[in-house]
Amino acid sequence: MFGTAAYFAANSSKADDYTESRANPLPKAAERTLIVARVALGEAYRALRPCPDMRRPPDHASSGLEYDSVWAEDRSSGG
Repeated sequence: MFGTAAYFAANSSKADDYTESRANPLPKAAERTLIVARVALGEAYRALRPCPDMRRPPDHASSGLEYDSVWAEDRSSGG
């Protein structure tokens, strides 16, 4: 949805949604792997819409330097 990337979520249930294909779901008892990590985002770009063609963070409007990461705002907060 937001392009080629490593994705992280604040809630394990959100990450669990992506452990299987929607077209070919795994049995409920199937083993899955979840990595628990603390992630440093640096200066993050706030994405309010899907960006499927994005390959890197955009440039900052004021400095022209590239953002360090991208985070997607949830729908309840404008995303």
